Formats: sequence, structure tokens, C-alpha cells
Amino acid sequence: MPTSSTHSEQLATLGIHLPGWPEEPEGSGITGNWIQRGQAYAEGMGLWRAQLRRAAAFDGAGVMRLTAAVQNLGRQSAWDQGVVRYLLADLKAGGTDESVHAAAKLVAVNGRTPAQQLGAALALARDGLLVCALEAIQQLVETQQVSPAECLEICALLVANLPAAPEADGEGEPWLQNVALHLQASRVLASAASTASGEQNRAELVNQLEALALLAANGRPEPERDERAAISQVTTREHRQQTRPQGKPLLRTIHHLACTGGTVISKCLAAMPDVALISEVNPFNRSGSNFEPTNPLLLLERSYRPLSTDEILEDFSRQIQQAYQICERDDVDLVIRDHSHSDFCIGTEPSTTCPIADYLGGDYELLSAMTVRHPLDSYLGLLAQGWHKQFTPSSLDEYCRRYMAFLDRYASLPVLRYEDFCSQPAEFMKNLCDILQVGYSDSSLGRFGAVTLSGDSGRKGIKTIELRPRREVPEQVQVEIDSSGQYGELVGRLGY
Repeated sequence: MPTSSTHSEQLATLGIHLPGWPEEPEGSGITGNWIQRGQAYAEGMGLWRAQLRRAAAFDGAGVMRLTAAVQNLGRQSAWDQGVVRYLLADLKAGGTDESVHAAAKLVAVNGRTPAQQLGAALALARDGLLVCALEAIQQLVETQQVSPAECLEICALLVANLPAAPEADGEGEPWLQNVALHLQASRVLASAASTASGEQNRAELVNQLEALALLAANGRPEPERDERAAISQVTTREHRQQTRPQGKPLLRTIHHLACTGGTVISKCLAAMPDVALISEVNPFNRSGSNFEPTNPLLLLERSYRPLSTDEILEDFSRQIQQAYQICERDDVDLVIRDHSHSDFCIGTEPSTTCPIADYLGGDYELLSAMTVRHPLDSYLGLLAQGWHKQFTPSSLDEYCRRYMAFLDRYASLPVLRYEDFCSQPAEFMKNLCDILQVGYSDSSLGRFGAVTLSGDSGRKGIKTIELRPRREVPEQVQVEIDSSGQYGELVGRLGY
């Protein structure tokens, strides 16, 4: 495990001295004592975990420093990155969806050596993630380069790393489940022995391993521990990446106006596996607080001179590129949530350019979607925030004109309705994830409340998805509804 002195020194200041990995031979890795190397990988993962947990427990305030230092280390190789993702997820929330998904990525993506695959299997079996462990073992058994005798040896190692056998006086469903697991594990060993002796082909051994995985999966009914779903998500994403034609890098974007439910939809999207979402992006919105220490160009503009469009776009392009590279290195999909309100609902006229669509399309292949809400509900939301004063004239008729300009600009995009999201959130999010080609997980809908995004003006702290009653319609707004031709046209166009 090559590490720079800088990374090693960073970790040493936290009291962490991580052991190195075995020396891998050139070529396929099915050479020498690869099984012994696999055991060393498993032991190494255990030592890494122990060091990280001890450091986190000793210095709770230093967990962020610990995470940053280990992530720096994780840039060294694909294996390091996978181990770091899994152990840091386990450190934050062991046994839940995030660590289960990280475990699936440790065994279900390409590029692992056989020794690494075996090491991951043994470590995950010890952690109780037996379905993921069996995925790795089954892949090895199905590799014809692994001999029948080696199949028996690695199956024996797997069984040796299962949870302890149940006590004789145990009772209840967990006890019965544990008994059933050990009985099936004995069948796996018997089948592996028959394979090693030449009495049967390895197809039957694969069947026995699959039966053990099915039994282990049935014993984990909680959605946040659905290892089979996590493996399916990882392999589907891997296949999508491998079969995608070569070309521009793929960037996902989502567009909506203010007060249309975009934040809660984006929170659910950000909670999906392997998604990193940047909220409310628009380089031409030069507002914000007076204290912007992380934005030196904006500070230069305020203290020296306005930046040109080209200067703003150059900086914007560079930052998006860096964000994309970080996500690519972390093996997650980047989604940009556009701040379309800046383009369409500020000033005397809607902007003639939309920077996300107009300037990123040259460098990236954009996969995009648009979400909408009944315009009366979104306008009442603007009134409640005082944001209707950001455009002139500040009327419902003008708002509807700008809303239709937004629809015209993104006429080619799929349109999804906020009301459908509230009535059928799972179906809505599956559709949105399909459009953006990102992974979907039912359990993510239970975690969106923990996601923090900007623009959280209407649903801060909300952890349930439901359609709220319409705000009371002021008398003046009712007058505008009755007299506005734009309003009726917009409602009809949106199908409300």
C-alpha cells in the first residue's frame, strides 16, 4: 500500500499507523499463495477498522480531520478507495444502508485481484454482511483459474468467518435463522469437498452458495440492510458505465423554479446511492452574504470591478470540472441543481441565457429533468417569502409569463409534477432516477430528512412527503386570477 509521507504523517498525528497490503504479483493474481494474501487483506481491513474506531473514539472532535486524512490516503488505488469508503461508512453508521452499499461496491465492481476479493469476503463475513461476502466467493468459484482444491479452501475460510454457532438453549427466530445458516454452510462445505474430489462439477457448489446467500438475505428483512438490492444497484451502475459509448463525460442536471417543491425532491435525489448533488447553482447570481471567504473572485468583483461574462464562465467551468473530478474519483454521480429562479424571476426580464444548459453542454453530455408545481401554489409561496418583489411588475400575470418562458426554454426536457411526487414518491423518484441514469433505493426515501441543502425555505426539518393544503388566497390574488389570461394558459399547459 504505497502512501506518501504527507499522508502517513497526517495519520500519525491522529495516532493511526495503518499496515500495508500484501505485495501483488504482476498479471492476473492467480499466482503464488493468493489465498494467503487474501487472508492478509482481511486481517488488514480489521486492523484498519480498529485503528480508525480507536482514533474516532479518542478524539471525537477530530473525526473530520480523520476522515479527510484517510480519504487522502484513499486516492492511492482503487482498492484503497473501496476500503476507505466502506470503513468510513461503517464508522459513521455501521450496518445501515450507506455501509451496506459501500460493502457491495467493495466486492461487486471490477478491478479487484482474487486476493483482494477473498480478503473482502472474509472481512465482510466477520461483519455480518454475508450476502456481500458470498457474492465475492461465488465470483471466485466461477473463475475457472481457481482450482477445485482452492474452491474448497476458500469456502472453508468463509465458513470459519461466519458468526459463532448458536447456543444449544437458544430460542426464537434469530436462533432458528442462525441454525439454518450453519446447516446450509455445512452443505456448502460438503459440496466444495465433492468438487475438490472430482465427484461433481462446480455448478452444484455455486447453487449451494446461492442457497446460502438467499437464506442470509431472508434473515435480513430490514430495507436498510438489503445487501442483494445494493449488489444489484452496484452491478447495474457498473454495466451502465461500461456499455456507455465513449464521448463527453456525463453530467446530470435538474431544473425548477422557486417554491415548486424542488428542495424536497432534490433531497430525495441526494439521498440516493452514489449521488452527489450540488444545490442551487447559477454563476450569474452574484448576490449572497457580505462574508464570502471561500469565493475570492466574487470578493474581487465587489472590491475591484465587475467580472466579464467570459471571466465568470471560465471560473464556473473550472469549478464544475473540479467537482466532477472529485465525484469521479469517489465513484459517485454528480447532479447539479440549477437555480432557475435567477434566470427567470429576477429583474425586469427573464435572462436570455441559462448558464447550466448553455455553457456546460459543450463540455458534458447533459442528462436533465424539469419539475413543476401548480403555479398558484408556487406563487403563493413566493408571496409568503416576499420573493415576488424580485421581478417587475410583481404580479401573478407576470409570474405566469415568466413561468412559461421557463417551460419554453426547457421544452425538450421530461416534465415531472410535484403533486405526483407527493402522492407517489417512490414511483416519482424511480422515474426521475431512470431519466438521470442514477441508482434508486427505496430506503433513501426514509433518509431525505437528514440531507442538508440550500433553498430549504419551505420544508426545513420535514421528514415525511405529503401534499400540504393550499395557502389562503388573498383577495388581490383572486382578482388577478380572474383577470389574468397568462394564468389560465399556464394552468392548461401544465395540465392542472
